[in-house]
This record gives sequence, C-alpha cells and structure tokens, in this order.
Amino acid sequence: MTPMVNVDVKMPKAVLRVLSLHETFCVVSGITEVTQDQVLDFIKEKAGDKVASLFRPEFLISNPAT
Repeated sequence: MTPMVNVDVKMPKAVLRVLSLHETFCVVSGITEVTQDQVLDFIKEKAGDKVASLFRPEFLISNPAT
C-alpha cells in the first residue's frame, strides 16, 4: 500500500493526525510503499496502542491512480 492517507474514508481524528504525520515522513524520506505492519509500528511509536488499534488498511490508498 502507499503511505498516502485516503481522506475520502471517515476515520477518528487521532488516526488521521498520526497517518498525516506518517505520510509526511514517507514523502520526506522517499518511501513509496509500506506494509501494514510498518504503519502499525509507526502509529504505536507516535500515538500508542489505543490509536493503533483503530487503524484500518482502507485508511491508506492501496493503489493510486497514475
């Protein structure tokens, strides 16, 4: 999946905040593909287990249009 946040999907604000931070980190670092485990590790590190438990794969864009 790509690290881009799917803003068309409704999600908790805390999840949106940490995924926006993750997206920025990936853009600055040149990361174009991530796994669900990598995203969960990032969320746990930055926002804790409670927010990580709210994450769903559909919160990120799985196949962007080119």
